[in-house]
Amino acid sequence: MSWPRGLVALVLLLINIAGRARCAEDCADDAARRLADAAYAAQIGERFEEAAGLLSRAVDCANGEDLRARLARDLGYSLVRLGREGAAVEAFAIAVQLRPDAQTWRALGYAAQRDGKLPRSVEAFEAAHALDPDDAATLRELGYLYKRLGQRQRAARAFRAAIRAADAVGEAEPERRLLLRREVR
Repeated sequence: MSWPRGLVALVLLLINIAGRARCAEDCADDAARRLADAAYAAQIGERFEEAAGLLSRAVDCANGEDLRARLARDLGYSLVRLGREGAAVEAFAIAVQLRPDAQTWRALGYAAQRDGKLPRSVEAFEAAHALDPDDAATLRELGYLYKRLGQRQRAARAFRAAIRAADAVGEAEPERRLLLRREVR
């Protein structure tokens, strides 16, 4: 069963509001940066659970949209590393809601795919494609997702576009190109 986008947005907003309420009034971008610095140090020390917790607090504390978006994206990557793709999807969704960019949409797509949410993954990769229409990797991923969802014509179009995009930038991966050509037959 798929949730309506409006309901998902409302849930994300409520999570967002609850998270901000957790932070005291004096919690600001400087505090968020200090938490993030501690999180990055924890990552270097391979304390990934601690890093994710610190990044979550940093996201809640940050006031600036750019900072919150970057921290939410970093939190998403930390959660993926911990194998918590469902939570990563939520973090990446916050990031793209604040500052949509192709890289974060792709990260959301991969996390959703690993979490078994193929339609959500397709939406994310389509959004990444809209922002970066010449990215061959995004087009390839869309092709494979469409194929898994039984959408053969859309898959073939995506694979053809991936081949064209790879050729345009001179990607020299003959094996990958051969695999893509097999997909469009």
